[in-house]
Amino acid sequence: TNPAQADLQAQWLRSLERLPRDQSRHIHRLEREGETLVEMTFPVHQSGLLRGHIAAIFRLEPMVQQMLFGGMERRLLLVLLIVTGTTIALYPVIIRLNRSLWQSARKILQGNLETVSVLSAAIAMRDIETGEHNARVTLYALALAKAVELEEALMQGLILGALLHDVGKIGIPDQILHKSERLSAEEQETMRQHVAHGVRIISGSAWLHQAREVIEFHHEKYDGSGYLKGLRGNEIPEVARIFAIADVFDALVSSRPYKPPLSVSEARQMILNDADTHFDPDFVAVFANMAERCHKAVQGKDSEALIAEIHRQASPYFLEYAPKPEV
Repeated sequence: TNPAQADLQAQWLRSLERLPRDQSRHIHRLEREGETLVEMTFPVHQSGLLRGHIAAIFRLEPMVQQMLFGGMERRLLLVLLIVTGTTIALYPVIIRLNRSLWQSARKILQGNLETVSVLSAAIAMRDIETGEHNARVTLYALALAKAVELEEALMQGLILGALLHDVGKIGIPDQILHKSERLSAEEQETMRQHVAHGVRIISGSAWLHQAREVIEFHHEKYDGSGYLKGLRGNEIPEVARIFAIADVFDALVSSRPYKPPLSVSEARQMILNDADTHFDPDFVAVFANMAERCHKAVQGKDSEALIAEIHRQASPYFLEYAPKPEV
């Protein structure tokens, strides 16, 4: 307090109750008889609790006032001009850098997807002598995933898993993999180990780790009778439940050394018959309405065209700011 400002003190104390009493600091500039006053209130905390408030009022000497407020408009204008000029000068540089980064990211993604696609085709050709199966099931799975509104965060894993779902068959002996007769119980157990082989193969890659749920669980069945772990219902990851339908559907409508292809309607009915046993019934209901359209979209396309379509649909899920493809 200042004895020379007793009248001001008395006046201000009367207005003390009107000051804000909250968690924020408040500063007010007041004008009184040609003088500038600064009024402040701020909270006081102890041990994380609000204990009270401190309020104070200061009288600014004319010289201090001139230093604080004199020429303020001119300085603000100068700052504004500097900021604007700097922004204009840097904007083209930022745009070029951003475009370069975007192009580099796309090239890296393109290279990664091409590598996975080539590996996928090689795996499929070793098993069924055609590199198109993995590409078709990837497109089927993508279409079903979008139809059931799968979370975008899971789409990368679904795409990579679909392309590499049988990568573990690299570790299966040819005499079992290419056997045209029914496998013995021992041979069936060996064949089932391609799931575990696949998990081990991709375990050393952080990028491919996203594919694990499809690779590891796409042979599980909704009623728990699948392998390797006998999971049932929603214990099976969503991406694996989606992919299982795509995988079986393509196998049914495709020609194999041991069987002719089924028609789309026959395959569709078999999928419906296995709802709630092999497949998630909710996903089956959705796929049944789109099976014909999905098949027409891939029918007659060679590996190159299928891979190009996968890249077109998959890229947006790997590049955060790319526009999402239409469903």
